[in-house]
Formats: sequence, structure tokens, C-alpha cells
Amino acid sequence: MTPMADQEKSSQKGKAIIINGATRGLGLALAKIVANSPDFHVICLVRDMNHLSGLEPIKDHIDILECDYSKIEKTCGFRQFSQMGPDKYSHVYFINNVSDCLPVGRLGKLDPAEIAKSITVNISSNVIILNNFLNIILQNNVGASILNISSGIAQNPVAGLGLYGLGKAAMDYMATVLKKEAIENTVRVSTFYPGGMDTDMQSKLQSQLKASDDLKKFNYDAIYDQKISSPLSVAKIIHDNFLIGDNGWQKAISKKYDYPDS
Repeated sequence: MTPMADQEKSSQKGKAIIINGATRGLGLALAKIVANSPDFHVICLVRDMNHLSGLEPIKDHIDILECDYSKIEKTCGFRQFSQMGPDKYSHVYFINNVSDCLPVGRLGKLDPAEIAKSITVNISSNVIILNNFLNIILQNNVGASILNISSGIAQNPVAGLGLYGLGKAAMDYMATVLKKEAIENTVRVSTFYPGGMDTDMQSKLQSQLKASDDLKKFNYDAIYDQKISSPLSVAKIIHDNFLIGDNGWQKAISKKYDYPDS
């Protein structure tokens, strides 16, 4: 087949978007935006197939794969993806949105089991799934774009949130490594800081900080008083600048405030 024929064949293929953490918050908001788009085949990775109420309105327009980041042996979502024929897509977007903000507390006061769980969800499973995704992409010669949903805490440590910040910093580092390793120019990588959002995670984090007597000596006004955005408004920024537009991919790291017109 000639290069021109290859290009024409590729242009006839569709695009896929994989979203993890898709049952609530930012992941759910983004899934709802793209579910009815003719431009994308939407695949949602979820922890528990028995808790899909948020996805109920769009379940007939998406594929749902079980992928529990808290259990390394169950991080199998991309095995299922590989069986779906990834070579039928011209491009696959992976919105890497999973994280756990717990445990909240100072080192020296944390439960070892909670430390292990945080590292499993935020680092170990995240890296394993990223590795599995890239393996499938490279084997099938499919273009890919990986958007790492992170947080400013990766660069600005906060007392009591060490494990959460560690996880975000680790994935920021992996995103930087991927940008250096993507020498074939078939994989784009970028990191996005959504800022504070009106989500269950934000409520959980703030309530845990306020409930801890051991953390009362620290000042969390920057967290309590920050401007909170709706997940839908942040999802629209991602949609406009990373999915249907390419503006976001020009930056290694960007924040929601970099897109004032969205």
C-alpha cells in the first residue's frame, strides 16, 4: 500500500477517548460532554460495575470497562481494550484522571495500610496501566494523546497532604519522562491542573483537614478560600483545547486559568 493510500485509510478511521475515574466529578462531566459526539468512541474505566448511577443517562452511548486501581491484580481494563481492536482507530485519547486524596495527616501519624493503598492507586496502578496502554498503542501503530490530570500540589507541598501530593508529583514526573521517550512522534503527552472543583473529593479533603486536631496548627486558607469551578466548566476546557482543539498540547503543563475564553 502506498503512503498516500495509508494516509487515506487512516483518515477514514474513528477516534477513541478513554476516561478513567468516570463515575463522578471531572471524569463523569467529560464523559457526558463527549458521549454523544460523532467524533469519538467513548470508553469509561470504572472501579465497580455495580456503582454506575452517574453514567446511567449515557450508558447506551459508551463502553464501560472495569478497572480497579486499588487492586493491582484487577487493573485489567486495557486488556479488554486490546480485545476491542484498537487498530481500528486513527487516534486514541487517554484522560488519566484517577487519584485518591486520602489519607490526610502528618507522616508519623498515618496508618501504614492507608499509605500502601494511596501509593497503589496514585502511583503503582497508574504506572502499570499507563505502561499497558502504551504497549497496546505502540504494537498497533496507533497515534495517542495522554492527558495527565494533576494538581498544583505536585509542585507546592501542603502539610497533611503528603501522600496525595506524592502521587501527583510522581505522575507529573512520568508525564515528563514520556515526552522524552516519545521519539516516534506518535504519542503526545501533556499535564493539566484543573484547580479546585466542586466534587466529592474536594469536600472529603476539606472535611478531613478540618476534622483533624493534629493539623489545626497549619494554615489551610488557600484551600478553603480558593475559587471552586464546576466539573462541567473544567471538562469543557479539556474538550475545547485538548480534544477538538490542539491548543492544550502545545504546553507541557497548563492550568485552567490558561484558557480564559473557554
